[in-house]
Amino acid sequence: INTASVLDDLNGLLDQLGACQVAVGQQLDQHRIKAAALERAFDQIRDDLRKQEAECREAKTKQLKLYSADINSLEIVLLTIERGVPEARKMIASDKLAHALQ
Repeated sequence: INTASVLDDLNGLLDQLGACQVAVGQQLDQHRIKAAALERAFDQIRDDLRKQEAECREAKTKQLKLYSADINSLEIVLLTIERGVPEARKMIASDKLAHALQ
């Protein structure tokens, strides 16, 4: 057995192993960069969805308040029709309207 030849072969294999380790390290770095970019994109999407949800909830609340005001107005009209203008004015002035509308 030629020891020098075996050592040369072993050194060659170690060089190849080192090159493979460098290549794998570079690929891992690239995957880490992609994973970080995906994580940032996911965070942005989540934040955008939360913002949209809050805006939607706010819009619904405003719309419900408008509907409530419309309903109250209609109830005042109905009360006026049912009980007459003077009685409706008395109830509105004495805050009995809110109780009567419930």
